[in-house]
Formats: sequence, C-alpha cells, structure tokens
Amino acid sequence: MKREQNASESELRYIGLDVHKHYITVGGMNAKQEIVLRPRDVEMERFKTWVKVNLRETDEVVLEATTSTWDIYDTILLLVKRVVLIEQTGSLQPLER
Repeated sequence: MKREQNASESELRYIGLDVHKHYITVGGMNAKQEIVLRPRDVEMERFKTWVKVNLRETDEVVLEATTSTWDIYDTILLLVKRVVLIEQTGSLQPLER
C-alpha cells in the first residue's frame, strides 16, 4: 500500500472515519482545510494494514460510534495523537472505555 505524500510527516491532520458494515470511508484535511487524504473506502479486512501504513502519530481521528467502535478504536489508539467519538446525535464526546 502506498502512503499519501501530499503533507509533511509532522503536519497535523484531521482524519474522519465513517464506519459501515463491510468497509470504512476515510478522508482527511489539515488545519488549512486542504485535503491531505482523499476520501476512499477501505474494506474491513484491509483496515488494520491500511491504518499502519496511512495514519501518523500526529493525526487526530474522528470516529463514528457504531457496534464495531471499540474494535476500530483498539486498532488505531496507539497509532495516532487523539481519537474523538461522534455519536449519531452529532455530539462530540471524549472517547472513554
């Protein structure tokens, strides 16, 4: 898998994860609201490999609350700076376990 090369490795990126049954739609922007990770669908079975290649320790990730939230959270927790959970009501909540 090829890593996105549009932004410097230390640039703060905001990554969104929209979780579906068989795939996760991912995309990201920087502080200037420039796209640094083009939206794409990542199949669930490839997600663990994809995050190791594409997420950075400086990334802040927004994760949609679903039935598989904690599995996804466990997969990305040690790879990124911060994970924020969004409930389906649209409110931002700190992600606690």
